Amino acid sequence: MASTPAYRALAIGALLLAFTTPALSADTDAVLAFARANENKFKNEIKETRGITVGSKVNLQAPWSAIELTGLGLSYDPDSGQVMTNSMIAILPTLMFSRTCVNKGSYVGQNAYGVKMQVTRQTCEAFFADTDFESRPSLNGISIKMSSSQYRTIKESGVTADFDLVVGPPNSIEVVASAPSLSEPRIDFPFETDGKLWNVRGRIEEIRWIIPGAAQPVKIWSRTQ
Repeated sequence: MASTPAYRALAIGALLLAFTTPALSADTDAVLAFARANENKFKNEIKETRGITVGSKVNLQAPWSAIELTGLGLSYDPDSGQVMTNSMIAILPTLMFSRTCVNKGSYVGQNAYGVKMQVTRQTCEAFFADTDFESRPSLNGISIKMSSSQYRTIKESGVTADFDLVVGPPNSIEVVASAPSLSEPRIDFPFETDGKLWNVRGRIEEIRWIIPGAAQPVKIWSRTQ
């Protein structure tokens, strides 16, 4: 299959988040069913599935790894007790809201330098919420209230984003698309993985972080703010 920029981005995201499966929100199963029913279809062909169609707002959750958070240029001000973002990089255009893998066995592999490792074979499916460039939220210059211990935790372990997505792009490109995926084992990633990447396009309306110790998710961005 020829590689496209969209799916190259998906593959990079899948590798960065390879060891993380996000928590499931109430709408996740319905969105997965919507994606399967509308694979590679344009919005004028879309089928409603369990109440979801173009224009529906759904709630999803996606992990942001510690590596991804570095792109936001986070810093902590102990005087105000706030974390600040200082980066012109906008939110990633794709957020993985579901990933499932089934192990198919293992073998001892060896690289070109003779280093041996135990390799696990997996078949995986990853689902991404994909925003277009024009509607992508910019997270530069945001302040988020949290304690120093909470800041250290997300810097080390990442954070889960709870977000609202309006399904469907503002033009006639595919609302749901899919592509096969294959990754070779590496020393830092001892898995031989095949499977499928799914892309559900839409517009993000609000993003909240599920911060450890916080009573409820903390809003960090809203389209109406």
